[in-house]
Amino acid sequence: VAATAIATGFTLYSNAERNTYSNTGFDLVYWGGGASADSKVQEIFRKYDTDISYEDIVTLYETDPVTENVVVGERTHLSDESIFRIYPETEYNKLISASKTSLGPVRISGGEACYIYPFSQEGIERAMVGRKLGFQSGDLHITEVIRSSVPGFGMEHTIVVSDGDYTEMMQNGLIIPSVQNSGMLKAVVVNFRNALDNRQLNDALITALEASDGKYKTAYNLYNESMETFGLICFIGFFMSGVFILMTA
Repeated sequence: VAATAIATGFTLYSNAERNTYSNTGFDLVYWGGGASADSKVQEIFRKYDTDISYEDIVTLYETDPVTENVVVGERTHLSDESIFRIYPETEYNKLISASKTSLGPVRISGGEACYIYPFSQEGIERAMVGRKLGFQSGDLHITEVIRSSVPGFGMEHTIVVSDGDYTEMMQNGLIIPSVQNSGMLKAVVVNFRNALDNRQLNDALITALEASDGKYKTAYNLYNESMETFGLICFIGFFMSGVFILMTA
């Protein structure tokens, strides 16, 4: 048992950075805080002389297709009331290419959709591949499922469609901007140097963002939570090893 605990701890340690960016995608992500959050974040970056390697603003859109109920296990995974975050292929690939995830670009043909879901729920692929999303401009069929929390920005379901389908859907009013506080909802994504080590910068960012009416994720938080878990598991493993040695001495 002790050896298993230690091995589990080292697995967490070796995968900590990869798992962190699988969740956040970037060193800092925030949305819904408005112009005041933007100005506070930029002020903090200037104060700490932050070396920013990438920064972008992503305008968020959504769509409401006609869908059948999908049940996975005992949970209703999808219903006709489900709303989807939506991206054209080019914009999604731009976002993912700039991120620190291990995800690659997607290639979507007309009439198809890639479905993205943030949780590693068993049976999602089997339940979703081949499903139809009904739109006035024509049906889309899900041909691929990706597990990622990066592009959702607070929304559970995300689809990526071809650039051509996206343009047609936009022209037909089937895609609308996500709205918060009477304004278009936008996400800000940032990568910067030493993001996993600079506690003072992270604390300052969290203080500013928690004061805004928005959501955020920082790589520092998730990474260091993983390191704390690693330390705890290793302590348990070493403690149990010591107990076992004393009992068999």
